[in-house]
Amino acid sequence: MFAIVNAFTWWSVYSHHEKLKKSELNAFVDMERSIVQDAARAAETWIKHRSGKIDMDESVQEVLHYFIEPLKLLKSGDAWIFRNGYSIYDESSDFPEVNRGKTIKQIFDMQKRSGASHYDTLVKGVMQGNADTTWFIWLPEKGREYGAWTSIKIGKDILTIGISTPESEILAASGLEQELQRDIITGALQSALTLILLVLVFYAQYKSHQHIEALQHEIGDRFTVEKALRESEDRYRRLFSESKATQLIFDSASGQILDANEAAIRYYGYSLDELKEMSFTQINASSKTAVHDEVALAKEEERDYYLFRHRLATGEARNIEMYTTPLRINGNNVHYAIIHDITERKQMEEMIKRLGRYDVLTGLPNRAMLFDRINTAIESAKRHKEHLAILFLDLDGFKVVNDTYGHIAGDRLLREAAKRLKNCTRKSDTVARFGGDEFVVLLTDVKEDPAVLSVIEKIQASLRLPFNIEETTANIGSSVGVAFYPANGETADKLLHQADTAMYRVKQQGKNGYRFAESA
Repeated sequence: MFAIVNAFTWWSVYSHHEKLKKSELNAFVDMERSIVQDAARAAETWIKHRSGKIDMDESVQEVLHYFIEPLKLLKSGDAWIFRNGYSIYDESSDFPEVNRGKTIKQIFDMQKRSGASHYDTLVKGVMQGNADTTWFIWLPEKGREYGAWTSIKIGKDILTIGISTPESEILAASGLEQELQRDIITGALQSALTLILLVLVFYAQYKSHQHIEALQHEIGDRFTVEKALRESEDRYRRLFSESKATQLIFDSASGQILDANEAAIRYYGYSLDELKEMSFTQINASSKTAVHDEVALAKEEERDYYLFRHRLATGEARNIEMYTTPLRINGNNVHYAIIHDITERKQMEEMIKRLGRYDVLTGLPNRAMLFDRINTAIESAKRHKEHLAILFLDLDGFKVVNDTYGHIAGDRLLREAAKRLKNCTRKSDTVARFGGDEFVVLLTDVKEDPAVLSVIEKIQASLRLPFNIEETTANIGSSVGVAFYPANGETADKLLHQADTAMYRVKQQGKNGYRFAESA
């Protein structure tokens, strides 16, 4: 009878330990799988973000620096990465140099010759870009090693990110060895007690053992859940803190900011607690309409980034490019965002755009923008049955000033002439520099000829006033040719040609006057 009870006691110790061991290993593998999946999604988002700016080799190096090297999140486990089946990084300290640059199949073949044995699904999965979840390797020196990987495809490239950990390290980190020793001591005491009081306490001990086992299971399960939660939180905290890119995690439904890395704290100028009390609406400087339009445009253009304006703690609004990807953390739907400041780039783009459409010297619209304005005005005039007037203007006497006082004085005169022309017209009109000392004025919604004559007289009177240059004054005049839409033409080219021809006839007849174009 004692042998049966004693065997039952030791079987309970062994069974309890094996259940705890299995539970711990399953929890650890689940955590490994979650880590590599999150790291792979972050790496994929980053590579797409950098696409077109640097080549794939440089992108992979950035992924190693930002997302793979920081994966040393636990006291055990090594991160590794393969590109198109070839090893390019392995975190383990005993990873031999001879393995670097070889395919995983070549590495395993070499290890097999040294006595290691593996499951072929690992080789096949990595080579084909598949993702497995429960593979393990048996190494003579280390015993069973558990791991997980995830593969991402970027164009023709397959990147495989993985973590592997020896079983002995997992169990040592979990404290199961100490748990087993405590169970052995408990079993020995129970055996001695059973030998002395076998008949008297058999039923009581049996019930007590059931209660203890249930309590141990409950404690073990609670320990596993709490440990997984702590490791999950630590995982994201370390991934964030190790990255130099500005990153946020926010609730998908409400936009509430849930987490921010150190780079985001420095960029926005808020503390972590302050950011976590805010939503994207509070840091977004764009209007609700602008945000809605940008989201719709991004969806229409099938791009995975948005262009917004975010406001910093200083009150400054900056242009940003935000890449997002959906994640599921602790059962909640969230979005992971990488924010890239593009303010300087936007300013440069605007400057380049302005240089392409505005005259550098005077700041007036150039010839390209003038044609756009005239074409737009013609379309509007057609719809509303309105009239337009084109004034083609040349400065009389400018060449003398330029030759006498030099180009700097000539440029100063042109800038002043541009200001005077602007002051003689309405905001709805366009004053453009056509080239050299020639200017064009577009008058919209012209009601009658006297209104045009009034503008011409105002312009010529303004330009006849002395110009102060080089500590002296210079006097010029102007010759103006006038063409009307639709009487003298219905295209920009035709109207400009008619006005230009009329202007040259004024110059031939003595300058400093105006002339209407003849009918087309």
